[in-house]
Amino acid sequence: MTGEIDHSTHDAFDAAVRAVLAGYPGSVVLDLTAVPFISSEGASALVDAGQRAADAETRLTIKTSHTVWRRLELLGLTQIMDLTAVDPPPAGQAPAPAPGPA
Repeated sequence: MTGEIDHSTHDAFDAAVRAVLAGYPGSVVLDLTAVPFISSEGASALVDAGQRAADAETRLTIKTSHTVWRRLELLGLTQIMDLTAVDPPPAGQAPAPAPGPA
C-alpha cells in the first residue's frame, strides 16, 4: 500500500484489505511502510481487518512506518494489534518498542 489512508481513500483501502484477507487464509502481512499518514477512518479499517482476520483464524501482521506506528499508538491500537515499525524514528524521538506477545 502507498499514499495516505484518509477519508478519501479509506473505502478503497478497506476493499483491498478485504480482498487480500479473503485470498490468503492462514497468514497475511500488510505492508504500510510507504504510507505517510493514516486517519482515524483508516485506523478503523485496520481494526475491522484485524477482527475479520481473527474470525477467519488468519494471522494479520502489519508493518508500518514509524509515523503511522506512532499515530496508531496514540489511538491505543499498538496494544491490540500485531504491528511492527520498520523505519527508524525521526531524530530526537525514541524508537518504537517491539510489540509484545499477542
